[in-house]
Amino acid sequence: MSRVLLDTNVVLRLLARNDSQHSAAKRAVKAAVVEGAELCLAPQVIVECWVVLTRPVEVNGLGWDVEQAREGLGDVMDRFRLLPETPEVFATWWTMTESGVRGKRTHDARLVAWMRVNEVERVLTFNVRDFQGFDDVDAVSPNETIAAPDPREE
Repeated sequence: MSRVLLDTNVVLRLLARNDSQHSAAKRAVKAAVVEGAELCLAPQVIVECWVVLTRPVEVNGLGWDVEQAREGLGDVMDRFRLLPETPEVFATWWTMTESGVRGKRTHDARLVAWMRVNEVERVLTFNVRDFQGFDDVDAVSPNETIAAPDPREE
């Protein structure tokens, strides 16, 4: 069974039912489950979701209150496996910085370090480009996974 990380942007769209990409995220998650993938969460993803969920709408957030954010993320953590954040994740990331990782890309590199430590092979993300250059990561867009026809509908 392969492990798949749900990226922050996928989790947020699962939670934001009025988002234009909610259906794509939902279908992609369902397809991954049918394929037998183990869908996983990184603590970093939960923290990043919290930031967006609780940030005011005026500054590109969803404006949820604390209770709503806790309930939504609690449901997500009940549905998908939250794998640990260990000291080895930091050590792996720190080694990765030798290759010149810097700026905003640091967040993605840290998720890749977490993936390496937790033996997660793929990431489901709307931002596939963010994971380019990490040769051991297979980044898949929810839009790609739903592009193939459903064999049950043929």
